Amino acid sequence: MCNSHPHAIEILDCTLRDGGRLIDCAFRDGQTRSIVERLMQANIDIIEVGFLREKAVYTGDSTFFHRIEEAEALLPEGSGQSFALFIDYGYYPAEGLPPCSGEFK
Repeated sequence: MCNSHPHAIEILDCTLRDGGRLIDCAFRDGQTRSIVERLMQANIDIIEVGFLREKAVYTGDSTFFHRIEEAEALLPEGSGQSFALFIDYGYYPAEGLPPCSGEFK
């Protein structure tokens, strides 16, 4: 979930992650897609789409993800934006992260 941009300054939006704290990240999948779409239209460079948590049980309608692929399924391909997931220290082992391919699977 990484892309590089030639901009000197990049804007990161954390609505789906930080804003999700108020509602226990219970965004419906349609809401997540809609928010991502609007942020893309606003030319946000980096969109943080939620949390990556080792013990999360992802069944949809949440921005707590167990695997990167669960978040990727909610994102459009070939958009040009960068997407990120937040990892709370102690909730996901850094050694469990796959290398960034720069592409969606």
